[in-house]
Amino acid sequence: MKNRFVHIFALLLTFAACTQGREYVNLNQPAPAEDSLVQALSATLLQTVAMPCSYESADQFGEPVTLSGKVYFPKDKQAKRIVIQAHFTSLSNTEIPSASDRAESVLRTKNYVLLQPDYLGYGISSERDHPYLACDVAARNVVDMLLAARDFTERMGIELESDSVVLIGYSQGAHAILAALRLLETEYPEIPIQQCYIGGGPYDVARTYDVTIGQDNVGIPFTVPFLIYGTSCAYGLNLDLNYFLKPKALARAKKYVFSQNYTAAEVQLLGKVGASHKVSKQMRRQGMDKTQPESKRLYDGLIRSSIVHVSETDTILGDWTPRTPIFMLHSTQDTSVPYENAESLQLMFERKGANVRYDLGNFGGHISALLRFLSVLDKEL
Repeated sequence: MKNRFVHIFALLLTFAACTQGREYVNLNQPAPAEDSLVQALSATLLQTVAMPCSYESADQFGEPVTLSGKVYFPKDKQAKRIVIQAHFTSLSNTEIPSASDRAESVLRTKNYVLLQPDYLGYGISSERDHPYLACDVAARNVVDMLLAARDFTERMGIELESDSVVLIGYSQGAHAILAALRLLETEYPEIPIQQCYIGGGPYDVARTYDVTIGQDNVGIPFTVPFLIYGTSCAYGLNLDLNYFLKPKALARAKKYVFSQNYTAAEVQLLGKVGASHKVSKQMRRQGMDKTQPESKRLYDGLIRSSIVHVSETDTILGDWTPRTPIFMLHSTQDTSVPYENAESLQLMFERKGANVRYDLGNFGGHISALLRFLSVLDKEL
């Protein structure tokens, strides 16, 4: 009962302090619109400016796109450094950073310039499909917000004690942030990165699929259709959802998951895609068999989305060796993002000789581990 209360409480934090209705300040423009800045300043949290913003990036096909997010900074414009923090999975535009004060915003009052991207397919780009867990486009979008914000802070006269950057992400955010770290270290070595904090992330998306199908159990039921649809969108696969999902499951997914009309909390806690955690209740048998041609196309997409991949027959670590100090947390009891993801990533880190502090143990479920992760951030930053 206690864990259920903690779960609900943490999810409700996500939707507090709604900031809908504000203007987006474009970080790439020479100066923010005066009325937008006044709106942001007039709705501060303590001594912190909370500003919905937009910036220029690229979609999964390399085409230009305008994305949105939120930037927090001290009202006196004296900041420690820039922190960029990617959020966990959302389904509705009411729960993304530009429209709400999320649970991950624990650092917003600690004198940082705090950046939180919305992801492609949400906020100002909500007419687009979200390429769920596609690591390369997520990395591009996170890094482009960082690049735009570095110029923005200079134009705004925000003084930074350090030009080094901290990267933070939990769950989907951990996947996005680790991919962003890889992009920064390989293409932007001139940007100093002090630390990377990741927790509970699906770093091995294909192995997550293997574990979920093998156990016929999924911790968060809506992620099944969301991942199939998002992977298809990410790589232009044009997958036939009727091939993978049973009729009732597909109808529920279209209404509750793909529509952006319901929050993740509503869909999960109210069982909008069904109460069963069995994958076989949603997916057709052929869709669960990755030896079938159509299912193999999906699985190949999941491998492309994986930062590292480990299976019975294959281990893909890539040619990237992290240089940045990394803090990594994952609960062995996590059923939402299986612990096998941590095992895959730890294998890569150890083989590469990466500088990693591990916090791996029995911390309860996915949300309980999130609270532990936020506590670490609160203490260390």
